[in-house]
Amino acid sequence: MTRSDGSALRAQLVSSGVQGRDAQHGTIPLALMDMTELRDTERALRSAAAAAELAEQQERRKLASDLHDDAGQLISLASIKLRALGDGLVGEKDAGIREVEEILTEVRRRISSLSFQLSPPLLHDVGLVAAAQWLAEDLERRYGLVVRVADREELQLEEVPCIALFRALRELLINVTKHAEVREARVRIWHEGGMARVAVEDAGVGFGPEASRQGFGLLALRERLGQLGGTLEIGSVMGAGTRAIASVPLTSDTADVRGGLPS
Repeated sequence: MTRSDGSALRAQLVSSGVQGRDAQHGTIPLALMDMTELRDTERALRSAAAAAELAEQQERRKLASDLHDDAGQLISLASIKLRALGDGLVGEKDAGIREVEEILTEVRRRISSLSFQLSPPLLHDVGLVAAAQWLAEDLERRYGLVVRVADREELQLEEVPCIALFRALRELLINVTKHAEVREARVRIWHEGGMARVAVEDAGVGFGPEASRQGFGLLALRERLGQLGGTLEIGSVMGAGTRAIASVPLTSDTADVRGGLPS
């Protein structure tokens, strides 16, 4: 609403239900509550949460860069020197040298994967869809889970909500690998009602309503999204699979918008 001086008033209309002998002849008490201060406080909290998320991501990016540039390069240098040492030996390479070479190769691969997980360059350079496709390939390689990124709409998102959705997607897909007892999952990326959304669906064993509220990872994810004005909605049927949708506002102007599970 707009006050006479032109300032904005955020209000909520509350009803306590019909009072009187019946619905046809009773009265409906109404109250208009000024929610401006509460909404301003919520926006300030969301702004603080976004700043904290951004600071955390900057630290993640720095750590990823240090892992790749420092530790990764040292491992590569050690591999080169070890290879040169092996080439200088007369006859066949010592089995111990070959074993160390294999270990160094695996360590370098794991460092590269870890640095990418901490802060995927694709997420910043190309967008959420490309990062989701990389995540799908990584999970198939590490866990054998085949992830199909079906409906994908590249969203124009600021850094914080983009990071939040990617982390939510990773958490939800890892949950599938741990609990769903399936080898396949489906991902959707789209926007609706002022919200950017990612959905993870599987046809696994499912779980009861209490399980979706008790898992620490899901609780932390729901809280993190809520701090940004978003939601986490989970629908699951025992023996018939699970669908989870993580949502964040496209912009701060739509942070009060909430949406439900798509049909």
